[in-house]
Amino acid sequence: MKTPIEKMIDELLDIRHYHFSENKVATETLDGILKVMTSYLDLEKSEMMRSEEHTSELQSLAYLVC
Repeated sequence: MKTPIEKMIDELLDIRHYHFSENKVATETLDGILKVMTSYLDLEKSEMMRSEEHTSELQSLAYLVC
């Protein structure tokens, strides 16, 4: 299942391809937006992975203490 940001990126890619392929300024603008959104998505995913790792470590420590 795609996140809202992933869905928006897909929609922007479609818009870029079908509506702005011949307009250089619009294409460059959308490319910039897509780059920022993709970077944000990558950061969000990495934060989620770290959070899951941290939770797992805390759970492991809890079992050791008990």
